Amino acid sequence: MKELNLWLEVTSPIIPGENDFPEELNEIATFIAHTSKEIPWHISRFHPDYQLTDYPPLLVDTLRKAREIGKRHGLRYIYLGNVLEGSDTFCYNCNELLVKRACFFVEEYNIENDKCRSCGAKIDGTWR
Repeated sequence: MKELNLWLEVTSPIIPGENDFPEELNEIATFIAHTSKEIPWHISRFHPDYQLTDYPPLLVDTLRKAREIGKRHGLRYIYLGNVLEGSDTFCYNCNELLVKRACFFVEEYNIENDKCRSCGAKIDGTWR
């Protein structure tokens, strides 16, 4: 998809005791970073539901640790899923808030002509 210039985002549902180990999260972040640091990584919190009720809900702290692992690998856009935090977009260059979200609503938008209003860095993706 990257070679065909198609926009790609990766979602990783993190399940306690299955793929929540730092080594595995590191492998996921390494793979994404080697493909392209511009690929957004959505780290999704597991909660017991449907046919997977034998596992406990994932601790939010594990998502935060995964986000830090992704940042260390230079991933530009990392989002936390199934929690009430971590869905905003920040500039990879100056760390200014670009898009503030509340659930599925945009509350603030600081991208102009696909660039950060603060520093002018090109923001990856389609922003129209």
